[in-house]
Amino acid sequence: MILRCASLISVIALHCMAQEVHVSRDSNGVALGVMAQEPYKLLAGNQKMPGLLLDCAQRGKKSEHHLSFFPGGPVLNYDSRIIADRQPPLFYMTINGTRTLTVWTAYRDMVSFTYSARTEKERMKFIQSLLDSVVVSIEFAPQVGLPTTSTFDLSKLRTEINNYPECTVK
Repeated sequence: MILRCASLISVIALHCMAQEVHVSRDSNGVALGVMAQEPYKLLAGNQKMPGLLLDCAQRGKKSEHHLSFFPGGPVLNYDSRIIADRQPPLFYMTINGTRTLTVWTAYRDMVSFTYSARTEKERMKFIQSLLDSVVVSIEFAPQVGLPTTSTFDLSKLRTEINNYPECTVK
């Protein structure tokens, strides 16, 4: 899953700066990616484009869903000290106009995060709240640069999800 997510985000970042949904399929399922509405600037003048990725897989009769956030590089708040102290990565998100603190799990590379939930049901409830909101924002602090907020328009993702049975959100 991590390799599929990373390759999809790389392709999206190279080919588009819009809110289109980009699809990557393999034998395990499908990944649907959306880039932020605009890139953020680093101190060195470079720009980074964050992305959200919904990874869906069918496991027997059950579907599994994983939501990942790719800020475009390492973030200041989530360095090795925090991981060593077993503190989960936290991001403020604005969903349906409400600013909410959300818990994520960092991958080993510390530049990609997956939404943490104890159960598939909790994860699905969170994903559904994002899709109901249509526009969501994530606040984070890049390792180089100023704290920023990335905004995602999920309206096309909400429509595209219906084309993949393993992604059905009920």
